[in-house]
Amino acid sequence: MIKILKWIFITFAGFIGFVIVIGVIAVNSSSDKNLSKNTIAEPPPNSIPLTVTNNVEYARLLKDYRAIEKSLTCNIDKFQRAKFCTIRGEPLTGIGAYLSVREVDKDRIPGCSMRFTINYHGESWIFFKRAIVLNDGNPHEYVLSEHPKQDISMHGGGVTESYDVFADKNEITTLALIAAAKKSEVRLDGEKIKEFTVPQNVRKGIQNMFKAVQLCKSDKG
Repeated sequence: MIKILKWIFITFAGFIGFVIVIGVIAVNSSSDKNLSKNTIAEPPPNSIPLTVTNNVEYARLLKDYRAIEKSLTCNIDKFQRAKFCTIRGEPLTGIGAYLSVREVDKDRIPGCSMRFTINYHGESWIFFKRAIVLNDGNPHEYVLSEHPKQDISMHGGGVTESYDVFADKNEITTLALIAAAKKSEVRLDGEKIKEFTVPQNVRKGIQNMFKAVQLCKSDKG
């Protein structure tokens, strides 16, 4: 009788332990799902192929790239055989991007990369160290990786602070969120603050630059 009772007790304890383990796994799984919902994913890559063997298709992609380039303001550096294409009508104080283009042959899509910029123009320094961006009311923080350059403004007096870096993962995420939003508001935060709204033409320009960079990856096989 004692052996039977001991067996029943061991079996019941084992069942309780199994239920507890299953409960813990379920909670952890739920937490992982919630975490993944709150994590900002990288923008999905475009489906344009990196190598195009069809000449007609390549000609269409080249035409698409040239159309985007024409929508931008491009300055040529003939010594470096390079072009720097900026967004037309970009304000003196703002957040945005520009293309650095390496031209090789007019019949080929050039190599290009995107640069990320934050510019401030005002009466006094603010020494900004980060940008807080509200994209349709959702906050996103970008922390500068280096100090902005300070200078005396040549545009009606005042001072300027300019930040210009290669668009890497953090910069691309920030630009992608701005490009996808209907409204983006920015606060430059440092010793003082400056707030502004990203104009629609800048958001459209950023969208075009994403397309241009993807087109630059296409190559004629």
